[in-house]
Amino acid sequence: MTDKNTSIKKEFSMASVNYDENALLQRDIANELFDRVILPDYDFSLLDIGAGTGYLIKRFQGLGFVKDIYAMDIAFGMLDVIRKKNLKVKLAQSDANHLPFKDKSFDLVVSNVAYQWVNDLNSAFRDAGRVLKENGNFYFTIFTENTLKELRTVISEHLKVDIRQINAMGYLPKSTDVWKALEEEKLSIVKTDLKQVEQHYANLFELLYWLKDIGANRYWSKSLYKGLSSRGFLESISKIYEANFKQGDRIFATFEIMFVEASKQYK
Repeated sequence: MTDKNTSIKKEFSMASVNYDENALLQRDIANELFDRVILPDYDFSLLDIGAGTGYLIKRFQGLGFVKDIYAMDIAFGMLDVIRKKNLKVKLAQSDANHLPFKDKSFDLVVSNVAYQWVNDLNSAFRDAGRVLKENGNFYFTIFTENTLKELRTVISEHLKVDIRQINAMGYLPKSTDVWKALEEEKLSIVKTDLKQVEQHYANLFELLYWLKDIGANRYWSKSLYKGLSSRGFLESISKIYEANFKQGDRIFATFEIMFVEASKQYK
């Protein structure tokens, strides 16, 4: 397991206890993803990659005719929350690049805003395709490059460096990167949509605390994260943020979500 995966595993496990009450944006995205899924007309098997605390899984379970459901997550804490909810699903701890399942195991694979954390999109999509049955469908959402663009802008202004350097420190894929990886791994793209939503916060500190509360505070590289931990640094970029990205008495932050429907066609 890479250092990045170890850190993600730790942070999300710590955030799992209060994740449901904090991750309202993720819940809204999950609801929209669920509504987009075209269900098979037979009892089907389902895998949720990066299942978190099981919100999306519970929605599928409520249908009553899913014969086999697996919830997989890298963080044990998240899976433990699912277990305590007594959801009748099977649990697996792993990361998206190493799915612990046999080939052609699932009719449907879903994932809600988890793939932005993987080290290698090609590898992750290859494994998702591997575990899909013939003509199986793959629905997922992913945060893409314009997510938190305001925060990267103020950091680059404060450090007086090109914003592309900040983007490299906190990498999010471009929508074209997602398209390319899917096509290279022979997953047929049925439909994609790109959507931006704004979230509002009292100040920059509230935004950063929220990121921490949902386990996303290690989005940045170690070097930049160390800088973000400095009170003086935060106070400086907070002033820049409020001067440029404030509506009324609250700041705003953009989250860009890519919705993807793909399928695996076996020859």
